[in-house]
Amino acid sequence: MAAPVLSLSARSAADAVAATDGAIGALASADLVSLDDEALRQLLIDSERLARRISSVGLRVFHEADERGLPGRHGFGSPSAMLVGLLHISRHEAKMRVHNDFHLSPRSHPSGGVRPPRRPHVADALACGAIGSSHVKAILDVVDGAPTQAAPDDVAELEKSLVAVAELFEPSVVRSVGTELLARLDPDGDPGDERARRKRRGITLGQQDEKLMSKIGGELSPTARAYLDVLLDTWARPGMNNPGDPASPAGAYADADPEVVKACASRDLRTPAQCRHDALEAMLKHFAESGHVGGSHRGLPATVVLTMTLAQLEAATSRTVDPSPESRSATEPVVADEAPTTPAISGDGPFGGRADSFGRFATPPEVRAARQPVRTASGTLLPITETLKLAEQAHPVLVIFDHSGVPLHLGRTKRLASQAQRLALLPNHRGCTHPGCTKPATWTQIHHTREWAAYRRTNVDELAPACEEHHALVHDRPNGWATYIVTSGPDAGRCAWTPPRTVDPQRKPLINRVHHPEELCQGIGAPIRDG
Repeated sequence: MAAPVLSLSARSAADAVAATDGAIGALASADLVSLDDEALRQLLIDSERLARRISSVGLRVFHEADERGLPGRHGFGSPSAMLVGLLHISRHEAKMRVHNDFHLSPRSHPSGGVRPPRRPHVADALACGAIGSSHVKAILDVVDGAPTQAAPDDVAELEKSLVAVAELFEPSVVRSVGTELLARLDPDGDPGDERARRKRRGITLGQQDEKLMSKIGGELSPTARAYLDVLLDTWARPGMNNPGDPASPAGAYADADPEVVKACASRDLRTPAQCRHDALEAMLKHFAESGHVGGSHRGLPATVVLTMTLAQLEAATSRTVDPSPESRSATEPVVADEAPTTPAISGDGPFGGRADSFGRFATPPEVRAARQPVRTASGTLLPITETLKLAEQAHPVLVIFDHSGVPLHLGRTKRLASQAQRLALLPNHRGCTHPGCTKPATWTQIHHTREWAAYRRTNVDELAPACEEHHALVHDRPNGWATYIVTSGPDAGRCAWTPPRTVDPQRKPLINRVHHPEELCQGIGAPIRDG
């Protein structure tokens, strides 16, 4: 049973938090060595139970904040955006909490009063610490998969049974038991009906790690799996689409010479997983170059857009490039039609380094520049060697910017930014400019920092990318954000966002450094850098 609801003042809430914080502090500093095995075992169980209860309290607090409309009043585009902005959790975790709130929190009735949660048994079990967040997700996933024609009492009994299992076993057992219970709930139907499959389908892409690799996961519908099997059967055969073998045929097996494939397969040392990866990469490249992707996406070319600085280009080619205005068009960024050649680095030490007084070799700045990864418009990082190879073999847009990285001055009297202007905004901003937003440039629209209706200009030095969610926050109402382009200092050319007083009474302008990890390394949370 849930605990009775008590009236709570701001003072008593602060006292309760302080008391809880003090108790946790006492536990954190306690000498655990003196505990016997049984006491330590019980403390392990109790600490997990308390952590689960606190997560339930956090869900209640979030629900009340959402009911009052705090996200909108404090300048956030959505409840999940408020969680990300205030708690600094991932977007995935924020969406999970919003989803749990929908199912586990009491619901206000339009005519007054409060109705119980949609999943009351799960809510009570979490509130008393009997189950954790992973159990909650497993139970909700199973219950969501119940047949649409199932009686409400049967679904409630299903929920209750799963909670009982979750109190004794790990989440994977909850899912396996849930599958069996769903089959019993509808013995004459399809336990994995179309509605449930539509809910479960999806592909997730993880962030790039320190080696620039990305994890991929998700679930495919039966139809998507059938199509993928056909493609992999012909593109992922041993000997096909092997990037490590220049003689390996590209494309489908049916279009290749069987003898060549056989010869390449005899020396193909890739695992089946690597063959599937290389086949998928070849298929994506083939489709991107087929012309079926479309002409543009959010104003950018519908192809791989690679942005390099002149320092990277010079280090990669061992050539000096003239960045002066006289050497290029006054209205277009420099676009390289041909890929630079492989760098030839020379010097006294390894990789051209110079020895210091202790005989140690330091990597010269130009080599460090050549090693810096190249960023695409979608935010993906590519090693410089792969960038040059891609530019040679494929048809990306390779855009070169000057040493300062400041966009060219591209003037326009039309409201919509041109493709050249959007390309010119990439190096300085790289993505949405709202503080803390991680959306890349391909998920943004171009924002006028000076209102178009008042100034009737679309100049590149007054534009900045912003995603749809955060673009909607810029308005003249009391809870609206304001923007401007910094004109001096190291942050010149960057877009600053001034929060409303409901977010920051001092209205201190902020700059998004999420897309510039090199700046975060220099100073976490650095303010706007004046000259």
